[in-house]
Amino acid sequence: MIVIHEQVEKFSQVDAVFDNTIEYFDGELKKLQLEKRHSAIDPNEMIKKIGDLFDSFRLGLSEQREKQAKLYNNNELRDQIDELFAGKIGTPPNNQEEIDNITQEGDKRFEKEIPPGYKDKVKGNDEIYVYRGLNIKRKVTVQHGIVLVN
Repeated sequence: MIVIHEQVEKFSQVDAVFDNTIEYFDGELKKLQLEKRHSAIDPNEMIKKIGDLFDSFRLGLSEQREKQAKLYNNNELRDQIDELFAGKIGTPPNNQEEIDNITQEGDKRFEKEIPPGYKDKVKGNDEIYVYRGLNIKRKVTVQHGIVLVN
């Protein structure tokens, strides 16, 4: 799941590169004061053309992002596991707000060292995955040299 999350995150990173690039070009062209000092170079036209090109790429990225999300939201193995545990575990959270509240409560428990589990906490990357349209953040911990995901 970490690899899938990283792949999905790349879409946002590419968007940020596009934004930063346009901001950089715009800022550098403004420093040159071309509108005042050079009549043949139109910086606004350049920025518009770059923006149009990036928008075209973003449209394709958006379509790819949607396909990527569908790839990992439908997980046959996960569906089989759900079937095996049906009726044997508690009910899942109903919405993202409920998940976020649970995550915040867990973060507070870790901070205040309230058992169980706080001793297992190590600094590192927390894993985020999507299940049935909900973003779930799992704590990555290490115990006796073994990586555990809570």
